[in-house]
Amino acid sequence: IRDPREMVTRHLLDSLAVLPYLGEGDTLDVGTGAGIPGIILAVARPRQAFVLLDSNGKKTRFVRQARRELGLDNVEVVHGRVEQYRKAPSQIICRAFASLSDMLALMTPIMTDNTRLLAMKAASTEEELATLPTQWQGRHHTLTVPGLDEPRTLVVVNKA
Repeated sequence: IRDPREMVTRHLLDSLAVLPYLGEGDTLDVGTGAGIPGIILAVARPRQAFVLLDSNGKKTRFVRQARRELGLDNVEVVHGRVEQYRKAPSQIICRAFASLSDMLALMTPIMTDNTRLLAMKAASTEEELATLPTQWQGRHHTLTVPGLDEPRTLVVVNKA
């Protein structure tokens, strides 16, 4: 995305649309890429701790620089894979990461009974929710993103 107006809609507003569903605890942004949604949510919630995780060193260097320039003391940037991450967060957020079943397979080792997974999805998730293993329960929420005429869904999954 190169058009600044599209950047605002597809990155900034899209990320902010999850705020009503974001809990108060520490948040792990898996596959943060350029810091989306983690940096945006950290600006909106300056008293909340965020860990931004990505396996791409170039991307984590960029996010570290953005963190410094924005003065975000509530953000920790981690270069690594989720399979090696060991701290159990209150919630995990992912955007355009993988299918729900693949996400859960990767995240289960760091999820406690109270950890919530927030999966930002572009399309309907009814079929994915129907195939969740019985130890998981999920709810989908339709998100409204100003200026975007495409479906956006947030799926919140936790242990049943």
